[in-house]
Amino acid sequence: MERHARALVALTASAAAAALIATAVAGPALARDRDSAVAFKPGTGQSVIDWNKQLITIINTPKIQPPTIHPTRSFAMLQAAEYDAVVSITHADPPYLLPVDAPGRARPDAAADQAAHDVLTALYPQMAPAVNQLLAAELKAIPDGTAKLEGIKVGSTVAARLVQERSSDGSGGAPAAFVRARGPATTAPPRPTSLLRCSRTGGPSGPLSWSAGTSSAPQPLPRSPVPTTAAALNEVESMGRDSSTTRTADQTSIARFWGAAPIWNAWNEIAQKTLMSTGRASRTP
Repeated sequence: MERHARALVALTASAAAAALIATAVAGPALARDRDSAVAFKPGTGQSVIDWNKQLITIINTPKIQPPTIHPTRSFAMLQAAEYDAVVSITHADPPYLLPVDAPGRARPDAAADQAAHDVLTALYPQMAPAVNQLLAAELKAIPDGTAKLEGIKVGSTVAARLVQERSSDGSGGAPAAFVRARGPATTAPPRPTSLLRCSRTGGPSGPLSWSAGTSSAPQPLPRSPVPTTAAALNEVESMGRDSSTTRTADQTSIARFWGAAPIWNAWNEIAQKTLMSTGRASRTP
């Protein structure tokens, strides 16, 4: 369940970032800075998908993802940077971190591209050549000029702030040792306190989504014997085994689908297809 929650956080951030960039033209009514209409021309919502695909490629590369850091942290940082880069210019929504000063004429698409690039090169410096190549391709689609340069500056500033803010979140620490529970009413050990604070409300340490003080520690198990618990365990055992005769063919297909790739990859790919099918990820100079 926890890995589903982590994937959904990244999924939501991806959709929000793409929608903001692709619909920047709809922002003038909401924005405070309206020095120029350039900032509100349709941007490269497609670029969010491009960067999302790039990150999936990176984390699927053997020995690239640090073993102690969960990949969903990278998805969240990538899309938070793109999001903040856009709203720093359009002011269409509140930022994740503090907004960056930006002229209204700056290009939000250029800002998002630069922010995405800088986050990925900071997280995966060994993948810099491929990330640099994608940035060059994305920026080439944006007309040269002051607005583009100002957008690039905004994106670079946003990324630097976000990377610095997450540098002390404890994500690279060794996980707590597992202690086998004993007895029918015991629970697994709680998570370290440092992982229960959200950077947005509880300082620089902790996940990007949970509220300050939120605990993800499991609740106490019911005392045995409990008929409903026994029935649930028997159902899992019956349906989950390879040779199950109670699982339907459709249920087997569903299980194989979700087990074929990491759940965070699957949800981000679903987000990509959804954005494309709804027309939000359009590319207009």
